[in-house]
Amino acid sequence: MSITPYLFALGIGQENLLAVYVGFNDDSIKKMEGKWEEWGNPCRLVTFKKRYRSVLEPFVRLIKMIDEKEEFKSQIQIIIPQFIPKKGWHNILYNQTALLLGLWLYRHKDVVITTVPYHLRK
Repeated sequence: MSITPYLFALGIGQENLLAVYVGFNDDSIKKMEGKWEEWGNPCRLVTFKKRYRSVLEPFVRLIKMIDEKEEFKSQIQIIIPQFIPKKGWHNILYNQTALLLGLWLYRHKDVVITTVPYHLRK
């Protein structure tokens, strides 16, 4: 069994663990919330709706909001799944979001970035 980003995050065991999902329509968000409930709500799920498939802006907003809260004055760790497709040329399709998000986050001094490979089955 390979470790998923989800299991990796749970293994860290931080008390202020948040899962973040960026959906592009209401249906995708409801579907994720349903899956999250099926998985037993392992931690708080924060969802953002973004029409133009940009996950960077919601993450920037979330990090700024966390930075402003007094009770969260510790380091932020972000776990980014890196999809590993069966065919190498599919990397062009799947890994651009993680790459762009990682590049922006590297500039933020109080953010630790962990990339966890997630092997796609189909």
